[in-house]
Amino acid sequence: MDPLKQFSIPLRGLKDGPHEYHFELDRAFFDHFEFKIDPSAGFQIKLTLDKRQDLSQLTVEVKALYQVPCDRCLADLKIPISEQFNLILKNGEGESDDPDLLLVPAEAKEINLASTIFDFVSLSIPLSNRIDGCEELEPAPCDPEVLNKIQFASEPEVNPVWDELKKLK
Repeated sequence: MDPLKQFSIPLRGLKDGPHEYHFELDRAFFDHFEFKIDPSAGFQIKLTLDKRQDLSQLTVEVKALYQVPCDRCLADLKIPISEQFNLILKNGEGESDDPDLLLVPAEAKEINLASTIFDFVSLSIPLSNRIDGCEELEPAPCDPEVLNKIQFASEPEVNPVWDELKKLK
């Protein structure tokens, strides 16, 4: 059985109006995609489809607690993820140039949103694995010993030879 089948939403026979779907992404979901994401974050997906005759709106909410090592001090961080994406579903053939528009053939009985969900999850993951202002948080998630070493190493050493060379003109 295809584990991505559960991400198919019926279109034919679905009444106009809002419809909600909830998914929890597991390892079987992420194994189907080339770019690997750690499923231990517990990605929760809420799809809201506001179905209309020719034009429907899809809202995808992504929530998770993403555990990664800090980019600065390598301490384990739990970064909360909470993102919302909107997509328009329109009856039509082919591919759309607009990234916010998804064309759905008029004769389609259902639409599989697994790759769309994966794309939105990928966009939700922060590029930088750090928390700004982590030193002020209680308890501080970053390792203060490593941060002190980084700060000490980033201070430039003053070499008197360079001062003498600067005087030459």
